[in-house]
Amino acid sequence: MPRQVTFKEMMNEVVAYGSCCECGTCVLVCPHNVIDYVDGKPKQVAKKTGAFDYCGMSEGIGCDVCAQVCPRLGTLRDQVHPQGPGVYEGVFGRYRRIVAARCTDPEILARCQDGGVVTAILAHGLREGMFDGAVVAAADESMPAAPKPKVVTSVADAIASGRSWYTYSPNDLALEQAAQQGLSKVCFVGVPCQVTPVRKIQAADPTFLAESPRKKPQHIERQTKFLKGFGEIVTFTVGLLCSEVFTYQGLMVDKIQHEMGVPLADVTKFNVKGKVLIYKKDGTVAEMSLHKAQEYARPECHHCGDFTAELADVSCGGVACMDWTITVLRSARGEALFDDLVRRGLVETRPMEEFEQSMKVMLRLTHKQRDRVPVPPGRTPRYVRPAVAGDPTAA
Repeated sequence: MPRQVTFKEMMNEVVAYGSCCECGTCVLVCPHNVIDYVDGKPKQVAKKTGAFDYCGMSEGIGCDVCAQVCPRLGTLRDQVHPQGPGVYEGVFGRYRRIVAARCTDPEILARCQDGGVVTAILAHGLREGMFDGAVVAAADESMPAAPKPKVVTSVADAIASGRSWYTYSPNDLALEQAAQQGLSKVCFVGVPCQVTPVRKIQAADPTFLAESPRKKPQHIERQTKFLKGFGEIVTFTVGLLCSEVFTYQGLMVDKIQHEMGVPLADVTKFNVKGKVLIYKKDGTVAEMSLHKAQEYARPECHHCGDFTAELADVSCGGVACMDWTITVLRSARGEALFDDLVRRGLVETRPMEEFEQSMKVMLRLTHKQRDRVPVPPGRTPRYVRPAVAGDPTAA
């Protein structure tokens, strides 16, 4: 069994180091209410006089459940997507096929981002009973042009959530709401740093929790439930291609609303196609330089080297193309669901040979993102992907 990382390591090597992505999963799974989500980061709240990296449970009877799910500590490639026939391994991680796809439902296309594949997956899964709910980022009614984590259980709500805002939403926290609602077949939609902790929950081995002789059975039971429970209700994961997101105050408020004079209440959605496209209620589209927008990128995002959501069942993004979704089919489950959509005429596809520019941009962004990740003291680079002969992305 690999060495278990600790709460102290997480707080020092991730939070204090500056790489915490603000997914909130460590707070979600904490069995003993030691940490809370404060200003986007986990904060020790159990003992006011205690150090920021002190957990009485960790240093007492033993716990460290939180650290096991941190997306910045350790990798999972082999556990999630094992090698096998028909599986490529290369620049984009492990996958089975890459295609360009577009939903055929006019209602979804009118609302969604790019080709609407993610929304089509959600709508189909909810209609057919494959999912009893989905965790998504939806518009925050109290904050214009901002997202919030949300559980949707109807096709209408899934379609209503089908757009991107490009500021951070800690989607993993909504798994608590899903569990409270008694959902057991949840589709989780998120960016790479949100899909990774879900997969870490699912892959975690809880046997280490029973190693402490000072721990009572009820402690083991509670810690195991919090370590594994939220992952057990997730049956499918959709990863959104992501290089970075922006700060709400910097990009949305200071730049777009104040400097550009675009009221955020008038914005219906955003898109990024070499520049930032700002869609307004009156049907017009304002534009701003992507280079300028990147001045407001969250610094935490520069610690992430996973552009293509390598651990998802299906990864989706509108890279260098309009009205189509570049779709990476990774797991057998993901490929089967997608092929069912195609058979039913709910999604149309085109080969990637017709989207040469999209492939070039994906390759460039994937390499760039991995190369930018700083390596914490005492650790080795996490993104080492040997190319395999036959991988069309190995160039």
